[in-house]
Amino acid sequence: MLGRARKLERLGLAEQVFPASWTLKHGLEQTLRDLSMRSEIIKTMHKALTDRATSRMMPGMLCMAMVPPNLYSDASWREGCMTS
Repeated sequence: MLGRARKLERLGLAEQVFPASWTLKHGLEQTLRDLSMRSEIIKTMHKALTDRATSRMMPGMLCMAMVPPNLYSDASWREGCMTS
């Protein structure tokens, strides 16, 4: 419980008045809802951009991105990637 109160204090939504005692700012509920909505929008945009980027990749590109740089000179890894 103290951790939550401290988090609200860092967000400027609560003020410590005594040890282990805080007062909550007016409008706290709406501010928390706005922050939650903002977080969901960012997650949705990130997922959409990630999905869009991977859908544009050719099958071998994803495999190439997973190969460590020291193996680029070895051609054997390419055979498995290009068949996907």
